[in-house]
Amino acid sequence: MFELALSHGLPAALLLVGLVLWLLIRAVRLGMARSLLFDRAWFASALILVVLHASDLPMYDSRVNIAGWILLAGLRCWSR
Repeated sequence: MFELALSHGLPAALLLVGLVLWLLIRAVRLGMARSLLFDRAWFASALILVVLHASDLPMYDSRVNIAGWILLAGLRCWSR
């Protein structure tokens, strides 16, 4: 988050972090963490990747970034 805030500004960082947190909280409220095994694995993978991005800077590894966007898109599609 700090790198994002320094590079693009605090509003952009807060908007992106807020969106990711909103998706995770919405998935928990809709019962994704207590759903089928595949859905729980999807939620756990997204949560682990969010923690990885919060504790490390994997910006330059395209595989990790693509996996992150796919997992976030899956959380969004699941909540619809």
